[in-house]
Amino acid sequence: MHLNILNLVCIDLMGKESDITEYVEEEYGQFKVDQVGKDADITVEFINDISADSQSIRVRPPVACDEKGVFFHDHNYRVLRVDIEKVGIANFRVTCDVGFNKHFFVVIMEYLIHHLILESGHYFCHASAFIYEGKVILCPAWRHVGKTNILLAFMNEGAQYLGDDWVIVNQEGLIMSMPKRLNLLFYNFREYPELCNHLDEDFKLLFNFVNRAEAGLYELDDSTLGMLTEKARLRISPFEIFKQEYNGKAVEIDYVFLLRRKMHSKPNVNEISLGDLAIATTSIIEFEQSHFHLYYLAYKAHNCSDNKYLEKYQANLSGLIEKSFSSIHNLYEITITSQNESLVVKEFIEKTIGCK
Repeated sequence: MHLNILNLVCIDLMGKESDITEYVEEEYGQFKVDQVGKDADITVEFINDISADSQSIRVRPPVACDEKGVFFHDHNYRVLRVDIEKVGIANFRVTCDVGFNKHFFVVIMEYLIHHLILESGHYFCHASAFIYEGKVILCPAWRHVGKTNILLAFMNEGAQYLGDDWVIVNQEGLIMSMPKRLNLLFYNFREYPELCNHLDEDFKLLFNFVNRAEAGLYELDDSTLGMLTEKARLRISPFEIFKQEYNGKAVEIDYVFLLRRKMHSKPNVNEISLGDLAIATTSIIEFEQSHFHLYYLAYKAHNCSDNKYLEKYQANLSGLIEKSFSSIHNLYEITITSQNESLVVKEFIEKTIGCK
C-alpha cells in the first residue's frame, strides 16, 4: 500500500501480510494512492520480529534494545525498529512485526511524519479543529481535557471537521485536516447518545447496559464496571457520522483557543500571549510524542551518535510554533474543571467569535 500525506511525506507499506495495513487504511485511507510517484520517504516492511525481556535490555516501556539496536515494543513484545540515523536525512526503513499493535503502529508513524515535515515549516499540532460559521478554529489541548466532546458539540451544529487528534499547521498559520477516525470513549457517547444511532445493535446494547450500571441499576463492583466502560469505545470516521466530505486544502486559522483543565477554578476564557501559547503548545506536542523522544535518547546512548537533522529541528520546534501563531490576532485560553464541560466551552467560543 502507498500513502501520500498531503504531498509532504510518502510511505510504502510492504512485506508479509498484516492486519496493520487494513487498520492504516481505515485511519488514513484518504491518503492512499496507486503509486507515490517518487521514492518513498518511509518504507515499512512487515516481518516476523518478536522479542522478550530475557532477550533484550528494557530501557523503559515501550522502548528496549538488543544486539540489533533500539526498538519499540507493544504489550506482547512484538517489535518495531526505525532506522533513526536516517530520519530526515535520507529515505529510511521501518521494520515491524506482522502482529504489532495496530494503534501503536499508527502513533509511531505519526511521530515520524511530524519530524519529517518540520524542515518544510510544518508540524503536527495536538488539537481539535473545525470550521464554524465561516471561522477556522484550532483548540490545542492535553489529553483528557475534552477536545473530542468540544468538537462533537460544534459538529452537531453543522461545523466542518478538520481534526480531533492531530492536524498539520504550517509557519504561515495555515492548517490542513487529518482524516483520522474519531476515538470515541464511553463518556463521549454519554454526552451525545445520538451517536449510537450510527452504530450496530451490539454496541448500542453495551452502551445502554453500562449507562444503566453507572446509574446504579445493576450491582457491579468497580473493577467490572471499569472493564465494561473501557469496552464501550469505538473508532469511527467523522465523515461517516456527519455526512461530510474530506477536504485536504490548507485554510487560514482565525482563532486559537488553548484548552486547559484546572481543578478548583471557575470555567473562564481569557486572551493569552503569543509566547505563553507557544510554550504550552510545544509542551503538549512533546509530551504526546514522548515515546519517540525516549527512543531517540536510547539510540544516542546505545550508538554514541546523534542525528543532526533531529537535533536541529527538535530544537527549532518552539520557534516554528510561535511563528505559525504570530499572524493570528485572536489567541485565547479556556480553563475548565472537567472534560464534560463541552457546552460551557462551546458558549465561550461562540461569544468570543461573535456568533452568540
